[in-house]
Amino acid sequence: MRKSLKHSFRVANILPFLKRGVSARLFTSSAASLNSIQPDLTKVRITFVEDDLEDGPRIVVDAAVGAKLVDVALENDVDIEAACGGELACSTCHCVFTDLKLYESLPPKQEEEEDMLDLAADLTETSRLSCQLEVTPQYEGSIILVPGQAL
Repeated sequence: MRKSLKHSFRVANILPFLKRGVSARLFTSSAASLNSIQPDLTKVRITFVEDDLEDGPRIVVDAAVGAKLVDVALENDVDIEAACGGELACSTCHCVFTDLKLYESLPPKQEEEEDMLDLAADLTETSRLSCQLEVTPQYEGSIILVPGQAL
């Protein structure tokens, strides 16, 4: 019922134009154009920087919201090892978040992740294991450093 009222309201709005000979296609194509410029909330743009934040290679990716961060990196040929396959048995998927606000919005580290991070090379205050993180809309525009190979 509600949908038909909404549809009737739209038709009522364009009825005067239709009576003057304006094509209904004008209105439907305009609506379609507006929908096509809406942001895609199912993907976010992330920049991975390998080795060195200043001059390391940058890989810009469009990541699916909900995907494991390690999988996004591996699927886009980022130089990250992930030797244990995301089983939290190594630290080779270590990454560093450059945005403190994003880092603080991440789910808290579990004790097992803390233990594995103790083995990581180039550990920082904003280090995480990418196998423990899912991409969220907050990752949009983020820059994530992938330090040189860990132990």
